[in-house]
Amino acid sequence: TLKQLRGISLNLSSIQVGDAGAAAMGKSLGALQQLQEIDLSISRNRVGDAGATAVGKSLETLKQLRGISLNLSSIQVGDAGAAAMGKSLGALQQLQEIDLSISRNRVGDAGATAVGKSLETLKQLRG
Repeated sequence: TLKQLRGISLNLSSIQVGDAGAAAMGKSLGALQQLQEIDLSISRNRVGDAGATAVGKSLETLKQLRGISLNLSSIQVGDAGAAAMGKSLGALQQLQEIDLSISRNRVGDAGATAVGKSLETLKQLRG
């Protein structure tokens, strides 16, 4: 069954997903508690701070997650959404690998700093 799934790759780029769609997708991912690897792209959509925050909150529940690749490029995320996503990733202390792209957004110094500070707490990351 899907609840036993250990890895998933979803490319939802360029399909007009907004905050509500991102939140619903995040909720569905959060139900897959056995996931160890996620590759998720929601680039070039209409996802803003609320959608990124909702996805992040759902990911926080995945305590088996070891590796994550998130492509959030060219959406509508600002400092608040970047900080929330960083906080959520920082809560996943078991993470060993992260590939995060937030390019071409409205993220400034405050958002980038918040992401960096959150990721500093991840002691299991491989170099």
